[in-house]
Amino acid sequence: MIDAPAGLTAVKLDDIQVTLDLGMLVQVFEV
Repeated sequence: MIDAPAGLTAVKLDDIQVTLDLGMLVQVFEV
């Protein structure tokens, strides 16, 4: 029960990190 929420949280954090990385790339290309 404890491992599942921890895994979901890790996945969400990874998704947020990827989104931030893509955002940075978009800003670089726009400039």
